[in-house]
Amino acid sequence: GDNGGVGAAWVFVRSAGVWSQQGSKWTVSGASGAPSLGVSAALSADGNTAVVGGSSDNGGLGAAWVFIRNGSAWSQQGSKLVGTGAVGAANQGSSVSITSDGNTVLVGGEGDNSGAGAAWVFTRTGGVWAQNGSKIVGSGASNPAHQGKAVAISADGYTAAVGGNTDNSGGGAAWMFTRSTLPIQLSTFSAQVSTGGEVRLEWTTLSETDNYGFQVERSGGGAGPYASLPGGFLPGHGTTLEEHSYKYTDVPPSRGVWRYRLKQVDLDGAVTYGESREVEIAGGAERLPGDFLLAQNYPDPFNPSTTIGIALPREAFVTVDVYNALGQKVAQLAREVMQAGYHDLVFDATGLASGAYLYRMTAGSFVCTRRSLLIR
Repeated sequence: GDNGGVGAAWVFVRSAGVWSQQGSKWTVSGASGAPSLGVSAALSADGNTAVVGGSSDNGGLGAAWVFIRNGSAWSQQGSKLVGTGAVGAANQGSSVSITSDGNTVLVGGEGDNSGAGAAWVFTRTGGVWAQNGSKIVGSGASNPAHQGKAVAISADGYTAAVGGNTDNSGGGAAWMFTRSTLPIQLSTFSAQVSTGGEVRLEWTTLSETDNYGFQVERSGGGAGPYASLPGGFLPGHGTTLEEHSYKYTDVPPSRGVWRYRLKQVDLDGAVTYGESREVEIAGGAERLPGDFLLAQNYPDPFNPSTTIGIALPREAFVTVDVYNALGQKVAQLAREVMQAGYHDLVFDATGLASGAYLYRMTAGSFVCTRRSLLIR
């Protein structure tokens, strides 16, 4: 009800048993009228992605908004989420739920189709949100059930519950839905650290029906968000049903805790996620890279800062520069002699516009350029 029905949301964090507000209250862009923002809200397991409903937006059509946290700063991610196929004042956002990793959102709209109600699923890929499939409406409803009055989605995003409190003259009911694509079926998945500090991943499938290939993803600090690794895509075996084994070796940019997961891409373009494994890379100064390396920045997309890891097998004069899409240099992260080992550089894009940026590392004859994306 904040600000005459516009609505708002606030974040509070706990430290040593004491709660305090984090940042300013949230308001949104793209709202139409007084959306009643905050009528529903849900938070991912790591606390870095949130979805907030506004069921009165645009004359009652309703919508939901996603916010992401970078450090202690929160910002809206993308445009408001509005499902297609709505009939009348659907009140989308009257309830919301989010998966553990924050990449799938379930949005209820209890007013759709004169109170029959419905729900919509949205998924995030590379920082971009899109509707997944058509709206969800359970069969067997009696009278206007107001499906979507309450919704819940499981941690992995493969099971959803939609409540309708007025079904059967107020008796109420709930409907269960499952995604037709099951998670990756693996018989083994291991992650081991070698003496040199490389992480060796090995896994074997139970079945590979419709498998186009696997993408290995990595996150830092034992938590998301995940980023795809260069060279981490391994082609699948199409529609064969035999077991197949895969191997991939990664060289993380620094010591610490890293988590790996597998993303399977099917022949029809569908994406499913498998198990994850966490490893800790420790050791002393004897751990040296086998070659020069410029790692993919983390997180990516980012706002406003991101970390870029580099690896040096020996002492070298290193330059790392950042360029915008026009080829103009916007930052210099390194121009110095650096010792052998692993180094983390921070690119702070405060004051720069959203968009793609290229960062280039030069060390002797080694030259490598990678792309990053700033989203505000």
